[in-house]
Amino acid sequence: PLEEYYSCIKTLGNIDRKYTMLPYDEEHFEINTNTRAITVPTNFKKNGIAVQGDELAEIVYFKVDRYFDYIDLNNTNIFIQWEAPKNAEGKIVRGVSPEYVRDISSEPGKLIFGWAISEDITKTAGALKISVRFYEYMNDDKKQGVEYSLSTLTSTVNIHPSLNYDLVN
Repeated sequence: PLEEYYSCIKTLGNIDRKYTMLPYDEEHFEINTNTRAITVPTNFKKNGIAVQGDELAEIVYFKVDRYFDYIDLNNTNIFIQWEAPKNAEGKIVRGVSPEYVRDISSEPGKLIFGWAISEDITKTAGALKISVRFYEYMNDDKKQGVEYSLSTLTSTVNIHPSLNYDLVN
């Protein structure tokens, strides 16, 4: 029964996803699906999310109610949309990243997922804007397109400055 349920959920989702148990002491960015707001943990408000030049040095974790509007959000694709601070040329760098890991076991009824912050995001110090989108595609022969899309409001966190020079090999 319970094992069969989890087996069914994994089969319905993307088989290439990484499922894991995440650390219990890690502060989470809380997503309120009703208001669409992301609450930034106090530690990240105070200390920032990264330092300029970090490359996959930080994984931040988001927590959301697993079920919303009769949808199991674990069966959706999760994308973190981001807008980095302006680069040296004054251009805004935007991107979309998939979630890195998912956890549906630590807290029943919750979906916790991690996002690895890449060097593209940390090239410049300043305010980093983020939002999360849960997306499900319709993939049958007659119809194609979006079946479900839930987006959050934008939140802002800081990337702190560093000397940030390339290391010579």
